[in-house]
Amino acid sequence: MDDESNPSLIMRVITAQGPTQLLSAIAILKYQLCTQGTSPVQDILVIGGLFSEHYIELINATKIIASQWSFCQTIVLGINLSLTSSNPSSKFPGTSDLKHLEAADAIYVCRNWQPFNEAMIDLCRNADVICYGDGFGTLDALLPGPDDDSLQRRRKRLNRIVLHSPPDFSAFKYPLDSIVGILDIVPASYLLNVLEASSLLFPCIEDLLPRDTLITRQHLVLVALSNLSESGWIRPHPFFSKLSQVAYLLKNLLRRLFSSWDLSAAEKHSSILLVPLFQLISSREVRMYEEYLLRYLDRSAQIFLKAHPRQSYNQAEFLAERLRRRGFNVISSSIKFSVVPVELIIGFQSVNTFFAMGSTSAHSVRFSPRCSDLEVYEQIDLDIRRKYLASFALPLE
Repeated sequence: MDDESNPSLIMRVITAQGPTQLLSAIAILKYQLCTQGTSPVQDILVIGGLFSEHYIELINATKIIASQWSFCQTIVLGINLSLTSSNPSSKFPGTSDLKHLEAADAIYVCRNWQPFNEAMIDLCRNADVICYGDGFGTLDALLPGPDDDSLQRRRKRLNRIVLHSPPDFSAFKYPLDSIVGILDIVPASYLLNVLEASSLLFPCIEDLLPRDTLITRQHLVLVALSNLSESGWIRPHPFFSKLSQVAYLLKNLLRRLFSSWDLSAAEKHSSILLVPLFQLISSREVRMYEEYLLRYLDRSAQIFLKAHPRQSYNQAEFLAERLRRRGFNVISSSIKFSVVPVELIIGFQSVNTFFAMGSTSAHSVRFSPRCSDLEVYEQIDLDIRRKYLASFALPLE
């Protein structure tokens, strides 16, 4: 790049594994622009780690949000988490195409312990590492501690932590004085401005909400589902554990059979053929959602299920079918809708009740003054989580 010859130019690499992460990063960049002067910078956006069947939709949504910041370059990595294993038939870059990032002065990562982020940090080996939390304002418990020898290298590479106000330390398991020297807090107004600007970039939101609900002012319930089966959080029956392995092997086989198409088409076609298996694999996760929601849902409400953009087993539609059989008025989101961050959807005053299912969005939606009357259910009830979740996913007794 021509600008690399300018020694006063600061090169910053901003990584994002999806649209929600980029919302947070852009708000931080705007804050730093206002508080740290106008030194010449060259910001490069790297979108990667999108281990999702819907990665093309996720990329498109992330690019839409990116349009409100002056990135000099946007690099999109493949579906693989590793930088060295891009799909040979794709146009995604490999490590050799990213050599110029080695000159970066700073790299922004949502975490620094996931494979994608670790690979990017290693690539930008001389850069300051800025961690912008896990979710808006949340500092994750997995941040390496000063006494964690196995993660000491990562701890040394962490130069700054930047969180949105009000910060949430509820999941942080180390003394706060261990990070106070590297912690910055960004006023909530910056994030609110980015959320407001971003909502205007997605005119599809209003079209995708149930139109009759908007007209009649029917009570609208938004439920944000997760991808707990894919993440290993659901405590499986041994049979289902083996079934998941079989489904994974079959899916990879079908991907190869459909290799004449692009990777996204192969994912979608293989998923369609494996629907019966997916219903069995995700059955415990779906039953957990159903058991929890039945405690609180009203049959007179319109229920909108927002699928997790990284779900692989069609959990949202399976849950919708189960609730419809019980007499509830339920709609499950399309792919186009599921990749839109909850924070942009929830701003519509037509949403009355929000079930976050443990997502950090339960914390972030409280930033908006539009949500002052919103009824929020932050977490699945503990007795139900104990029944379905693996021990590592439960709070310490």
